[in-house]
Amino acid sequence: MNCQKLKTIVFDEGIRHIGRHAFRNCPNLKNAYLPASIGYIDDTAFIDCPLLTIHCKQGSYAEKYASQNNLHYITDL
Repeated sequence: MNCQKLKTIVFDEGIRHIGRHAFRNCPNLKNAYLPASIGYIDDTAFIDCPLLTIHCKQGSYAEKYASQNNLHYITDL
């Protein structure tokens, strides 16, 4: 995507997946709020987002994804 100005993304409940390279190379992306409805996030979706914190619900797929991909996350939703 290569989005230099993007800092925060908020997904509404109901979204089910985040595809390949969706937010790749967004160096200023700091926060992604991911609802419990997400059941799939491609492994490349958040590549090269060094400042990213994923906000998600405890026990959600988003938490599992963040943990498995060594991404910083907070279960605050």
